[in-house]
Formats: sequence, structure tokens, C-alpha cells
Amino acid sequence: MEDIRVLLFLHIVESLLLAAVGLRLFDQRVTYGKLLLIGVVHGLIVWLVRGFYKYNGIALGSHTVVVAIFLFLLLKLLAEVSWSIAMGATLVSFCLVSFGGMIPGVIIKYFDLNIQVIFSNPWWHVLVGLTETSFLILALLLNIVFGIKVTGTSEILE
Repeated sequence: MEDIRVLLFLHIVESLLLAAVGLRLFDQRVTYGKLLLIGVVHGLIVWLVRGFYKYNGIALGSHTVVVAIFLFLLLKLLAEVSWSIAMGATLVSFCLVSFGGMIPGVIIKYFDLNIQVIFSNPWWHVLVGLTETSFLILALLLNIVFGIKVTGTSEILE
């Protein structure tokens, strides 16, 4: 199981951003309380799934699909949006994180870091892991400053 600091400062923060950015890009507003609840629950799910994979020797990678399904369900049930909005928000957010997933690799290669050292130190793990959210943060800023969004809710087939 990963360190509790990784849960608190990486998985919950990233999950909160996944939900917030996905919903904002589809012009959906939910309360901060609901966003926080989705972030905490999804972050805990990510932490537990990653721990399960590590304990059972399952290579990470397929966990992304599992946690995406959970985010989709949490957005539908807790944010109370339509199925299509929940799916769109999940897919767009996970695409942004996937693009951001290249950044830790570049950092590790550029600074000649050892991946085992990063994963063994919770603060390094959090710091390098949060770089994956770069495109989420950029999308959030573009949405806040310029109102950029994927589509309006009336344009999605319900």
C-alpha cells in the first residue's frame, strides 16, 4: 500500500481536479462539497486499487480503466449529471491526465532520477506525480479565464 501522504496529497488532489475540470468543461456546476466528496472517494479508490495491484503483483496500467469507471459512476451518482455528461467528463479528464503522463517521464530522464527512489519517497512520489495534472490545470485556467469548454449541455444527445 502506498504511503498515506500519497493518498492525501496526490490521489485526492488529482481526483478533485479530474472531477472539477471534467464537469466545468461540460458546463456543469456542482457544489464544492460534492466536488470534495468525489475527490476524496475517488482518491481513496485509486489508492486502494493501486495497493491491490501492488499486493497481487499486477502491473499498473489497467488500473486506469478501473478508476475511470469509478469516476464515471461517481460523477453520475454524486454530481447528479446525465450519463453522457459523466462519460464525456471522465474521458476528457483522463485524456488530459494521459497527455500529462508524459511529463514525469521527461523529468525522470532529464534529471536522471531513479524511479524506485521516487516511489520509495512519498514526497518525491507526490511531487513528480502531480506533474501529470499539468494539462488538467491548464484546461481549468482556460475555462476560468476564457470560458473555453468542450460543449454546451444542449449539444449533447441525452
